[in-house]
Amino acid sequence: MKNMMFKKAFTLAEVLITLVIIGIVAALTIPTAISKYQKEQTIAQLKQVYSQLNQAIRLSVPEHGDPRTWDYSLVGINFFNEYLNNYIQIRRMSLDTNEIKYQRTNGTTETDFNPLKDGANVIVLNSGAIIYLADKSFASALSISYKQKGFSVDINGLKGPNKIGRDLFFFLLDGENGIILPRWIDDNQSASVEKSREVLKNGPSSQNYQCNTNGRGMWCAALIIKDGWQIKDDYPW
Repeated sequence: MKNMMFKKAFTLAEVLITLVIIGIVAALTIPTAISKYQKEQTIAQLKQVYSQLNQAIRLSVPEHGDPRTWDYSLVGINFFNEYLNNYIQIRRMSLDTNEIKYQRTNGTTETDFNPLKDGANVIVLNSGAIIYLADKSFASALSISYKQKGFSVDINGLKGPNKIGRDLFFFLLDGENGIILPRWIDDNQSASVEKSREVLKNGPSSQNYQCNTNGRGMWCAALIIKDGWQIKDDYPW
């Protein structure tokens, strides 16, 4: 009976070994789980803004007619106010982007993309997403003839990481078809040009817009959509 009173316990060494194993497993699995969640959240937010912009275009058509007849010579904010403002839920609008900095996919600061400088107008949607519209006209003589208008979208506002391809993405309104498309063209190309996955990933691109760690990332939204709204393993996350 006395022997039955004794219960076997773990030794201190056994407990420590167990804790080390748990720590190793957690270190291996938790970052993967966090990354997966972040990617899923990015896709959901990107889809939401993409849908909102396309819905605004559809709702605007009965009042303003075929998007092919819209005035693409208007500067970004005037174009937005004329054709889309009444059909998308906005929290506020402002004109203050001097301090906003975004990183390219390789971590360097993006300084050359017009919709992020020159006093771009900031439109904050009810969802918290931000749309940047360059104060200067995006529409050159060629882009007017192509009937397109550019939008830079930060899907989570200024929460970070403020990085192209992570929370900042680029779109075009293709007036010929009346829809928002992911930006997959170089400057002064027709929005009807469609690029393969390999080109979106690795170029060539005269403006270095490709979606890899050496590119500027302007084609990352196009790559995500090309991949069926997925962020695949070779995406520059």
